[in-house]
Amino acid sequence: MGRLFGRMTGRSLRLSVTLFLAFVLSYLFLGVLAFQFPETLRVLLRWAAGVESFLTSTGLPARYNNFIEIYLSKATILLVFLTVFSRVLIAIVATIVNESFRSMGAPKPKAGAARRPAPAR
Repeated sequence: MGRLFGRMTGRSLRLSVTLFLAFVLSYLFLGVLAFQFPETLRVLLRWAAGVESFLTSTGLPARYNNFIEIYLSKATILLVFLTVFSRVLIAIVATIVNESFRSMGAPKPKAGAARRPAPAR
């Protein structure tokens, strides 16, 4: 029971850190795009406006379409895109770091080759 709780707590903590880091990185990416690459940000905002117009013109009943128009804006769509991009980047970096630390550990013995104890004298 203790191991299960520890494993679940570790996963929850890792997920929370990943989500928070992705949130911070998405706003950092937005700031870098705004100040260093304004033309790229303009292209992304136009793309997000196209996605917004596509989503609001799906022909849904008015009760659902109103909520889509209220909660979806091009800024929201852009931040979701940047958050997904940062989550992918975090996953790639975390995998590289995890595998590099795993490869530095001691090699595990092969399961098929069982050793016999030394004979007693």
